[in-house]
Amino acid sequence: MYAMYIDVLKCTLVEPAGSVDEAEQIIILSLERISTHPIAFAFRDAFSAPGDLAVNGYRENPGQGVEGMVSGSFYQLIRTRRRASAMACMLTRNGREVRTFHFNVQRKPDALQSIADLRAMGLKPVLLSGDTQSSAETLGRELGFDTETEVFGDLMPEDKLSRVKGA
Repeated sequence: MYAMYIDVLKCTLVEPAGSVDEAEQIIILSLERISTHPIAFAFRDAFSAPGDLAVNGYRENPGQGVEGMVSGSFYQLIRTRRRASAMACMLTRNGREVRTFHFNVQRKPDALQSIADLRAMGLKPVLLSGDTQSSAETLGRELGFDTETEVFGDLMPEDKLSRVKGA
């Protein structure tokens, strides 16, 4: 079994509209500092502030988000769906929404070649995604996947693992 990332997430919309101030950037980057989730990488690409605040009680909930105490407040960056075509996460402070961030999927430049290489080796790649089914199908079409049998969206991490183990 072979797994690879063929896409990257880019933060494309922030609600409420406007720039994210440095204090919020520092909190977000502090929460996402050790995460290996693609959303964490998207935040690191989007923001320039240092993410160096201590996070107490840090917890990463696979497929749901991260949380912890920062400067005396409880923060969460949690998965939400506000638009059917995008992945989104919400920043909350002490249970109240602060901002929602929307992400669009962009395929990596070498994705087509990587998939062609796998097929040339006699392997049948499939696309397993935590993004919406619609978003996964759009990416799948771009990459030459059969969207009926080779593209699976709306998956939690444990769903992806189950499919990989079952293959």
